Amino acid sequence: MPAVKPLVDGIVQQARDFAFDPVNRRLVLVTPERRIKTSTNLAPRETLPRPFQTHLESIAPATEQWLIVGIGMTDFAALKSDPYRCIPFLGTLEGFAQIGHAVLLFEGHASAFAAMCENADLCIIDNEMIPYLQPDWINVLSNVMRNDYIIRIRREGAEIVGAERLRVRN
Repeated sequence: MPAVKPLVDGIVQQARDFAFDPVNRRLVLVTPERRIKTSTNLAPRETLPRPFQTHLESIAPATEQWLIVGIGMTDFAALKSDPYRCIPFLGTLEGFAQIGHAVLLFEGHASAFAAMCENADLCIIDNEMIPYLQPDWINVLSNVMRNDYIIRIRREGAEIVGAERLRVRN
């Protein structure tokens, strides 16, 4: 886990405001330095290949806007040099934003974990970040998320080798 600064008042709300912008579809990143970075405006949903769009909507239907939180490597220097190697599911997060969901990405540090994941409908976690999460991370998610939809991405290096849905509530 990189050195992480404490949350600044209002940063979570500011990040959410960017993510929920109805005009500009962007992926919103909160860095370990607690800066907000956004992708450029993403192309509209119609530009996505139909099978990919169908796959995304099978996970998070576009009939209702969801808050999707990704947990992965967010060191800006590393991301800038090779974003899809740092976060192999980055294209999926961008796709969710393109179909209309609000998408936030952060490193998962305990100082921001509950606040960033509060009221999330879906949390996608890079398996390689799990050892750096607080020990009770799944219990925290079960207490703060609106829905119990957690996907753990398993990978080897920069390649996704699988994903599984974790249930936190019965």
